[in-house]
Amino acid sequence: MALDAGLALQKALYATLSGDTALTGLIGLRLYDNVPGDTAFPYITMGEGRMMDWSSDTHDGAEHRLVFHIYTRTGGRSLIKTIAGALKARLHNASLVLTDHRLVNMRFIEADIVRLADGVTWHGMVRFRAVTEAI
Repeated sequence: MALDAGLALQKALYATLSGDTALTGLIGLRLYDNVPGDTAFPYITMGEGRMMDWSSDTHDGAEHRLVFHIYTRTGGRSLIKTIAGALKARLHNASLVLTDHRLVNMRFIEADIVRLADGVTWHGMVRFRAVTEAI
């Protein structure tokens, strides 16, 4: 299992999401791997990732569990749901082009929304499962 499959998937996800007008209409270009300290709301971070072997006798493959975090201080859970819906619409069953790998499938798993302890910030977590194989 090549760890570069995870990086190839991350790059394809960033390119796809930053080019999606429905999503950028909601968050601008505020899609981050590492969030700058003075970032305006709302924004999305590419959060935790987990990669597991999904190889067969003939192909190297990987299963990826991905979490996107959405943060906002205006619009409440309604805005979080709208942004989460845009993520799902763009990524569920997506056909992404990856370097040296093929995306077998990409599926939405679940979404959670919570208000943080500061009482102002809303946090959404949108989870996906992807399977890749080396080409």
